[in-house]
Parts: sequence; structure tokens; C-alpha cells
Amino acid sequence: MATIFDILNTLNNNNNNNFENCKRQCSINKTNKTIIDIIPTMDVTMTNDKLIIETELAGISKDDIEIDIKHSILTIQGEKKKNLNKQQQQLVIEKSTSTTTLDNKEDEPSIEEFEDDIKPKSKSENTNVTTTTTAATKENKEDENKAKSTDKKFISERSFGNFKRYLDLTKVLYQLDLNSINTQFENGLLTITINKKLHYSNTIKININ
Repeated sequence: MATIFDILNTLNNNNNNNFENCKRQCSINKTNKTIIDIIPTMDVTMTNDKLIIETELAGISKDDIEIDIKHSILTIQGEKKKNLNKQQQQLVIEKSTSTTTLDNKEDEPSIEEFEDDIKPKSKSENTNVTTTTTAATKENKEDENKAKSTDKKFISERSFGNFKRYLDLTKVLYQLDLNSINTQFENGLLTITINKKLHYSNTIKININ
């Protein structure tokens, strides 16, 4: 009969194999065609009364993390988004504001627009509108170029993009009470705790009628 140490050993070996397989095969999810950029590191601990799964997800918001168990496989996935610096954020805000202002000006009724019913616009008026729009576009491009020119990266070692990690729970699933799953995300560490059942067995007795 297998002891708890045998089960943990098997679980650890399977986990390592899954990790290596992910490196070789799971870079692209064939069903969703999603590129996997990051494979998070994980610690799995089995105590007398619970299973503890700790996964490092530094720099990721909890709103960008998805956790599910399907066919005895625990999946942790999501996206690590790149943070914009203050200058880039300001540029995005200014760009959206200028676009909104331009749209509002175009939607605003004017005397000239009411006079359109009486007389058509002259070619010079159309040229003026085109020139104004072109000038605004050039200003936006100049602002973007200025922001780009001030950013100088000397070291770029962090990874961003989609992440995914699997854990096969097949060997220990019969011991776990899935209704007791508890999650905690603090300081970039995701902790999933699953309590063990008070009474469990990997054998089901079947009576003959």
C-alpha cells in the first residue's frame, strides 16, 4: 500500500515532468493559439490536513489571474501586463483628450453648417479643415517621438505576456475536499490551500445484489 511519501514523490515527479513538457511543448496552446511567454515557479506541500500550492506571480494584478480545476488538472493562467511610466500615461491621456476635443468640435453645430443648406462650402473652406486636421496629427506624432526619444533602456530583463502553469492532482484528488479551496494573493505570491477530507479512501467497495 502506497504511503503519503510515495504519493508526494509521484506528485513531485509528475510536476517536474509537466514543467519540462511545458518548456518544450506548451509554448503555444494549440487549441487557442495563445503564446505562453512565462511559466511561473511553484511549490507544493502536503501536510497532515491540507494541500498547499504556492506560485510566484510577481508584478501581476490579481484581476489578471485565472484558476480552475478540470479533469483533475489545476491550471493557473493569466497575463502579466507591461506598466506604463508616468510620461507614457500622460501621453495616452493627452492623446485621448485631443481626439475627444476634435470630435466634439466636429459635432458642434455652427452657423456655417446651417448655411450649408443654402450654399455649398467653398474649396478654400475644405482645404482649411484638412490643414487643421493634418496639423493636429503632426503634433500628436511629434509628442510621441519626444516621449520615445527620452526613454533610454540600459537593461531589460523582465518578461511580460501570457503565463500558464499546470498541476496534475490525479494521484491525490480523492483525498481533497474541493469545497474547501481557499486562495490568497499577497506580495506577488499566490497561495492555494485545499483541505483534506476527514475520511477518504482510494478504494470503492461494490456490493453484489
